[in-house]
Amino acid sequence: GEIEGALLRCERVREAAVLLREDGGEPQLVGYVAGDATPAELRAHLLAELPAYMVPSAWVRLDALPLNPNGKTDRKALPAPDGCGVATAEYVAASTPTEIALAQIWAEVLQRPRVGIHDDFFALGGHSLLAMQVVARVRAQFAGVAASAPVRLFFEAPTIAQLAARLDAQAAKPAAPAIPKLARRNSVPVA
Repeated sequence: GEIEGALLRCERVREAAVLLREDGGEPQLVGYVAGDATPAELRAHLLAELPAYMVPSAWVRLDALPLNPNGKTDRKALPAPDGCGVATAEYVAASTPTEIALAQIWAEVLQRPRVGIHDDFFALGGHSLLAMQVVARVRAQFAGVAASAPVRLFFEAPTIAQLAARLDAQAAKPAAPAIPKLARRNSVPVA
């Protein structure tokens, strides 16, 4: 209800409904709107009012929402999303070794044929549990660099381009020098 209310506050939305769907895969929030706002506009509008986890990852635009005999939205008659209503950036292929490895991980976890370096993980249907899977795979793939990478890093850098830049920057940092052991001439008794 809170998400639907926020959608209805968008100028270019006449009607709205939001469902949690599990059409043979991971559960995802799907937004149904009657209006002429684009998925990117809807996502931006909701992100200004709600936390990211409350923003639908898929959108279905309809001329009007189906109604039941009582005049309420017929939620059972709302169609499954076709994948066209996902708010994605223009596709840009991965080009560096880090980006290529991350794109492969994301495509496998999100079950998508391809992922561009500017696509937002959460806009593609990702959620915190899938993010944990990605972080575990990133830690395994980039053992020396990302072994200590916190999960927070992934939420701060939700695109492949951003995450690759951070991982590459970590790899470029010189290792902290070892602290030399000082030899003691006289031992001090502990009383």
